[in-house]
Amino acid sequence: MDEGGRVEAGSHQLKTVKRIVEPLELGIVHDGPLVLRADWRTRINQAAAQHQERGDLSVEDIRGWITKDFGYSGVDKQTANVLIAAYALLDDRAWVFHSGPETAAPELAEIGPGWALRSTAAAQR
Repeated sequence: MDEGGRVEAGSHQLKTVKRIVEPLELGIVHDGPLVLRADWRTRINQAAAQHQERGDLSVEDIRGWITKDFGYSGVDKQTANVLIAAYALLDDRAWVFHSGPETAAPELAEIGPGWALRSTAAAQR
């Protein structure tokens, strides 16, 4: 992802990506790039502040904010995982498992209990 939130999507994936991304207000799909919007980054950061969460953000807490605080109660786990993964990209967060060292992002289906997102700014201190 570049600084403008642009992510290249393969031309064979554009219809699927558009069908998922645009209704969630996660971004806009053009003929080549997907342009992510910062709305979800703002929402999740505001929810973290309201819940007085600092440091690593548990993916289960984020999932709860999506379904309860933001009113997306019908969102399935996989869709919530897409939103969480997009947030990680947008907010430049690193993936950690059980508060351990930073690791590669898990597969979408594997995002669940034990995973958290760490601010890379905090990790650099």
